Amino acid sequence: LDWNIKPKGTGYTFANNAYLSLENVGFVQPSELEDITLSFWIKTATAASGTIFSNGKGNTDEIVQNNGYRNKWSVNMKSDGNLELLSENMSYDLTTQSIADGAWHHVALVVKRGGAINAYVDALETSSVSSINIGGISGNKILVGARLYEDEFLTETIDNHFTGSLDENRLWNTARSFEQIKRDRYFEIERSSEGLMLYADFNEEDGNTTK
Repeated sequence: LDWNIKPKGTGYTFANNAYLSLENVGFVQPSELEDITLSFWIKTATAASGTIFSNGKGNTDEIVQNNGYRNKWSVNMKSDGNLELLSENMSYDLTTQSIADGAWHHVALVVKRGGAINAYVDALETSSVSSINIGGISGNKILVGARLYEDEFLTETIDNHFTGSLDENRLWNTARSFEQIKRDRYFEIERSSEGLMLYADFNEEDGNTTK
């Protein structure tokens, strides 16, 4: 494969409150017991609050489910251009310096149960902290480019829109190794790849898939 996000990729530019709603996510339900890897390409010159990936807010607004977790994630850009994961009302810093510099960056976060959550930017580790309190991911919808919230009456709120470009959003129920992350970041991957649960590649001819 010779596909490369820089400059030949077909990433989608989010502006004017645009977002992608993935609604066929019945099988995209990694539990609090499963390892999880989320990765994506991102480009923005705007250091402003915005959500990149969300099945909820990740805070106490959401109800606790039967497994004792809320199972909602929100991966956000903060107002200083750094990235964070919100899960179970805890914030995990994914970067240590702003990535809102107008260049493409590859971001991956790997949750290994009983171990750590590790974050990588451009194949360099940027954080590593305990993953003990991180929940799973469950629900009927996932948003890319905005934050989702559904209250106890199933009333839906969509806010915290992201401004910038995203590409190659991938979610696995496995802990991808550093070598896999570094190797695969520049290339499209087979949709039958082991553990791949969600793949939004923004290629117009192929569409975006969940499985």
